[in-house]
Amino acid sequence: MNKIRICCNKGTKTIEMDLEKPNWAGENFHDHETKRVLLAGNLMTSTAKGTNKVQLSTINRKRPNSLTGQIISTRRGTAITKIG
Repeated sequence: MNKIRICCNKGTKTIEMDLEKPNWAGENFHDHETKRVLLAGNLMTSTAKGTNKVQLSTINRKRPNSLTGQIISTRRGTAITKIG
């Protein structure tokens, strides 16, 4: 497997790691995010520029089949809109 070299601590330290597939999109990300939410339990997080609060345990974690009907954040996080 390929290795990558990462510089850190203002260039004074170098770390070598195996190159892995990034975990920031798709089904892998969804699974990773779901595990993180379960670890968080009943923690509260703020939404909409900090004006609303929601418990992480109440967030819908089902995988969407299509984007139709999904709610997204718009206008710099102050409004929500339904797709489709």
